[in-house]
Amino acid sequence: TGLERIRISSIEINEITDEILYIMASSNRFAWHLHIPLQNGSDEILRKMRRKYTVSQFKDRIKEIREILPGIAITTDVIVGFPGESEAHFKENIDSINQIGFSELHVFPYSRRSGTKAATMPGQIDGVTKTFRVNQLLALNEKLATRFISSKKKLSVLFERSDEHYTYGHSSDYIAVKTEKNEDLHNQIVLCDIVTFEYGNVIVKPNILQEK
Repeated sequence: TGLERIRISSIEINEITDEILYIMASSNRFAWHLHIPLQNGSDEILRKMRRKYTVSQFKDRIKEIREILPGIAITTDVIVGFPGESEAHFKENIDSINQIGFSELHVFPYSRRSGTKAATMPGQIDGVTKTFRVNQLLALNEKLATRFISSKKKLSVLFERSDEHYTYGHSSDYIAVKTEKNEDLHNQIVLCDIVTFEYGNVIVKPNILQEK
């Protein structure tokens, strides 16, 4: 009960129960954010990865989550260049990500590891192709994240650290922000106005007279 902000770590889509969601909805101590790994937006690639859900099942559950927690930030992990990933599969991946509308993507190229089944699969993807696809998803990430940030008017920010010029923190919905250096803000949760909406450079103005 002494904690003012609790953020749930990475959690699989089939581990998110309604009980968890209703607990989050009933307490203002939980960060308005879930990190749910999709890994890939193509059913065929998910099957090869041995994931225990389809894209359709993932989308349906995300819709249910948003009905219980409107406006929640949903971030995800995406792997590109898994063995056998064709251009068609990659397009499915992009389409699925767009349709789900994540607030941020963590993008990883598939890394071949000896001793794993994937390492012996046919259709290994070359490094140039993986890099190209990673860059496409990073560009998509910036678009999605900027759109999510732009939908916000105020942010509840936990300030964490400072450097020579700025004090940095994360909002409840996992937007990384900074403000003019003020070390008195460290470990404080403050309601802030957004000054700039640029992803990766979100500047806020704390209003310590407002409730957090």
